[in-house]
Amino acid sequence: MNRTKLMALMVAGMLSGSLLHAQETLTLQEAVKFALENKAEAKKAKLDLENSEYQIDEVRAGALPQVNASANVKYNAIIPSMPIDFGGETQYIKMGQPWNSTAGISVNQQIFNQSLFTGLKAAKTTREFYQINSQLTDESLIEK
Repeated sequence: MNRTKLMALMVAGMLSGSLLHAQETLTLQEAVKFALENKAEAKKAKLDLENSEYQIDEVRAGALPQVNASANVKYNAIIPSMPIDFGGETQYIKMGQPWNSTAGISVNQQIFNQSLFTGLKAAKTTREFYQINSQLTDESLIEK
């Protein structure tokens, strides 16, 4: 029985020894870098900055030419026929084509739209706001 206890203590000692080395020391720069990469506030500020870039691209897209195209192909397996009376004799005349296709394209360009130009100017201010907000968030995390 003493042997069993001794073996159990040895196994527990080996396992706990490996657990003691699980902690590692960090320098101040590593701790700050880790906090800036993993803190929810910093991630949210970076996502807000990225989202603002997408919103700016969306506003900018309104100033670009808009191209719309459409196409349609139709196959009539059974062509309808219409009976027509020619001097007492009824004839069936097919009305339509077996294949029918259409295509169209349109291009629109805004020449002048004051709200679009105002939005583009505001987009620059929005970008600067989110950049400053991200920097302030990083600085407040470093202070904490």
